[in-house]
Amino acid sequence: MKLKIHSWLIFAGLLFAQGSPKTQVIDLPAGSYYSLTGQRVMTLSNGKIYPLNVGGQVTIINLKNRSIERTIEPDEAEIFATDLCASEELGVVLPSSIMYPSDPTNPNTGWVVKESSAAVRFLDPQSGRVVHKVRPSPYFSPNNCAIRADGKLVVTSSLKGGSPREDPTPKIAVIKGNIVEGFVVESLWPTNENSIDHILCLKTENKCYFTTKYDYGRPEIWSLTPSGPKKLADLPRVAGEIVASPDEKKIFMQALTVVLNTTTDSLEEFPFMNPPPILAFSGDSSLVYWFYTNFGYAVDLGVQKIIPGFIFQNPEGEKTLKILALRQQNFDLLAILRNSSLVFVEVPRKPMIHAVVNGASFQPGPIAPGEWISLFGSSLSFRTVTADKVPLPTELKGTKVWIQVDNNQPLTLPFIFVSLNQVNAQFPIEVPAGSQGKIWVEGPGNQKSDSTTFSVVSANPALFTYQGEVIIQNSFNGWLLNNVQPGQIVTLYATGLGEVQPLVASGIPAPFDPLAWTINKPEVFIGGRPCEILFSGLSPGWVGLYQINLRIPLDVPPGKQSLVIKQANSNSPEYNITISASSN
Repeated sequence: MKLKIHSWLIFAGLLFAQGSPKTQVIDLPAGSYYSLTGQRVMTLSNGKIYPLNVGGQVTIINLKNRSIERTIEPDEAEIFATDLCASEELGVVLPSSIMYPSDPTNPNTGWVVKESSAAVRFLDPQSGRVVHKVRPSPYFSPNNCAIRADGKLVVTSSLKGGSPREDPTPKIAVIKGNIVEGFVVESLWPTNENSIDHILCLKTENKCYFTTKYDYGRPEIWSLTPSGPKKLADLPRVAGEIVASPDEKKIFMQALTVVLNTTTDSLEEFPFMNPPPILAFSGDSSLVYWFYTNFGYAVDLGVQKIIPGFIFQNPEGEKTLKILALRQQNFDLLAILRNSSLVFVEVPRKPMIHAVVNGASFQPGPIAPGEWISLFGSSLSFRTVTADKVPLPTELKGTKVWIQVDNNQPLTLPFIFVSLNQVNAQFPIEVPAGSQGKIWVEGPGNQKSDSTTFSVVSANPALFTYQGEVIIQNSFNGWLLNNVQPGQIVTLYATGLGEVQPLVASGIPAPFDPLAWTINKPEVFIGGRPCEILFSGLSPGWVGLYQINLRIPLDVPPGKQSLVIKQANSNSPEYNITISASSN
């Protein structure tokens, strides 16, 4: 039956307005967008995205039109940047050092940090000029930064030793402009064997969280408030980058199966296997996008399950380095940093139905039992998928179409095609004329569209066409789009012809024996002349496809002629077919 279905897609004229998640690629200036220290390489601020080349080059992407606004470079040579922060007040902030070749005569021997060059550099976002730089102490080698709710900058020192190595204590500084307002200099760990890994500050209160990685001790997670740091818990292993949900109630640690509840500052299990190296929350905290280096998927946090349908596949050789998820009206906008490009992907969220139409004529109106319908809208699916088996499924990649008839129990419809903007489904032939109800779409992640109403009539005939021409089959010559002759027996393919006898369940191929005849016999007129109807019913071996076998009237003149179907007080659209002169 798989072959039959695909043949139908080709010859029966279901004209799909196929859609898929929109993707846009922005090429970034050449360089390394992978920080060897594992720190952030991209941040978001004031409607702009800032990818960081570890050489200190910062590209500013304007989200409004998703284009490069400018690229800036520090006006100091050989910058090595380990993190990036940005705000309207602070500008672009780079914890960074100056590097130089260990052997000036042979740069291939490696690079080392210049003594006393480690500092927090504040860049003018227009020119890239280093406006000022701050080093809280001679032993402070900055590696991470975050912006607190009050706009102050929080910077961590690199692992113990830094440059120079006389003071092995990791440090955290709170900076306002070029003034160091707060400085944690005491040892944070009894063993003195851990170093600060990543730091995250909340947007709603002056509270930050940071994790440590171990040399000989255990990794930990800490909170940091204006009153000082506080150890919260040991961690089972190094956490990696930490990300807060948009409501800031939970903090995910990318390498762990535990989350931090910020209300209680306690760890909670998130029983999901194989946590990925890169993640980002959706804009409403209901989804988290988990990415490995070459593919990603979405997890429904409500049920802690992967959402069917969404997957992002990187081209061969490309690696995902960082993602940001931004909530838009009907979709999440993923900004995905790859090797040297920024990819925007629109991930649809709540489905919306704009129109419910006849699947052949694409005209709105009442629906007949068994009719193929097309639902046009937005965010109907994560992917473009065609069913490849029968009985036809009632779910494709997380998308379902529901109806409720006369306040009865809701039903799901069988369907053959789903995309971002279109679903093609079979209306149940079991629902009788005179019924009324509502229809809606449930998309991936159990997101439901608003419902729209419908009414059921005995017939709503329409013919399938291809490129505007009626599809006609001649039993001798195969498929025709034109050139039929008077007296010739041909087959037309239709939908909306209503109930059949014997009844064939929705989603099931029609039998060859017995044939399923329409209860209401249609009339077909070509050039105003009635045709002899030889058969009207479901096409054997097909799902929900009607066929009308008829004889072309002998007295119809050659040339373009109108074709209309009349059935049970309903008329089809008017079509045109070409009649050639009789060979007799």
